[in-house]
Amino acid sequence: MSDSTRRVIAVVSSKGGVAKTTTSALMAAILTEHGRTVALVDLDPQGSLSLWRSMAEDDGHGLAVPVYGLRSAQTLAEDLERISADVIVIDAPPQDGRMMAAAMSVADLVVVPSSPSDADLDRALLTAEVAFNRGRSAVLLLTMAPSRDADTAEAREVLDATEWPVLENSIRHLVAIRRSFGRAPLPEALAEYRPVVAEILDLLEDDQ
Repeated sequence: MSDSTRRVIAVVSSKGGVAKTTTSALMAAILTEHGRTVALVDLDPQGSLSLWRSMAEDDGHGLAVPVYGLRSAQTLAEDLERISADVIVIDAPPQDGRMMAAAMSVADLVVVPSSPSDADLDRALLTAEVAFNRGRSAVLLLTMAPSRDADTAEAREVLDATEWPVLENSIRHLVAIRRSFGRAPLPEALAEYRPVVAEILDLLEDDQ
């Protein structure tokens, strides 16, 4: 892809603990399977993505995607121009309004992960609304879904009533996903995210 067709995906949540960083890393890994060159941008001062890559390298496997730790909301757009990649996936920090706004402003698509809990869904809907108000495309992703289909179905009913875009595929609360942190992603974790990435690619293609 040329710079004119490069795509930026911002994974944004105002609440921690909804698999935001995990979603960023696994999505990036799967995007490489589609022949894209991919870069991860770690905006979180905690540096979880950077730690993940460092731990994976120490484990002898690696994350297979470069991670850039950026910390300036003001220069984010310019900093991204210096990164050569077909797709850039941004992991935005929770509870940092300036950085979340900066991530949204440079994104072609904002992905808002949320667990099915009522409190998390409320926060996710507010985040999606901010993205839409900024003129950005945004979509909600249910993560950490329980094994009981009824619980996920109830969450989808809540989201459907709001008429906000929601990805058809959900991410189950799998041990393999949690255990992927700090290593090359486990096959079961990648398999769980592949349908989600396929949906996201379709959305990006439609937006061209």
